[in-house]
Amino acid sequence: MFHVKHTDMQNLLITQAELMGVGVSRSEAEKQIQFLCWLASRNESISLTAISEPGQAVTLHTVDALSAVPELEAVAPGAILDLGTGGGVPGIPLAIHTSRSTVLLDSIKKKVGVLNNYLDEARISAVAIAERAEDHAATHRANYAAVVARAVAGLPSLVELAAPLLRPSGHLICYKGDPLDAEIVAGRRAAEMCGMQEVSIRKLELPDSAGRRSVITYSRIGEGHIKLPRAVGKAQKRPLA
Repeated sequence: MFHVKHTDMQNLLITQAELMGVGVSRSEAEKQIQFLCWLASRNESISLTAISEPGQAVTLHTVDALSAVPELEAVAPGAILDLGTGGGVPGIPLAIHTSRSTVLLDSIKKKVGVLNNYLDEARISAVAIAERAEDHAATHRANYAAVVARAVAGLPSLVELAAPLLRPSGHLICYKGDPLDAEIVAGRRAAEMCGMQEVSIRKLELPDSAGRRSVITYSRIGEGHIKLPRAVGKAQKRPLA
């Protein structure tokens, strides 16, 4: 639990989000901070986050999640999928900000159960599902306008996992630190094989010297040259590029 005034955290969020070019209302800030406080309180019983300081939580969870709002605003209307959501970031902050229907996908059932309890109580337009991306794609093919992924896997793996989940012209939005050129090139090669295309790479600095961020976006432009999804785990163990 954070032992600090919620208003102080709200003020910090509004100020930092503005620095990132994202407007956050006072009512939204309250919802965002309620989520962070819940995350901290539940972290005492189940590992959802490694961040325990309130200011860092605002910056590294909420503001970081909202840093990709410009890319998300360019996506056509439709549902979002947060691939490998973990503790619900970036999916829950994005769901609060955009009000888009959001699916939080993670393979760990215990985390998913905890997240769904919160989503029900907070009345957020999101649901958590305990499933691997490959299995989810088999039943939800081309279901999403956008897939977001933070700290999950390398770019080639993310491109492969997201491709069958995206609608035509749907976007994969990847949160990365400061990826090496080799990873970016490998992502482009995998994208070509999967019917995807790199759209943009936007580099930025998080507030309070919290680190560098690269927001890398791909669009689904076709069916690709291989049958997707491959067997569970292959995208990570044997990346296409």
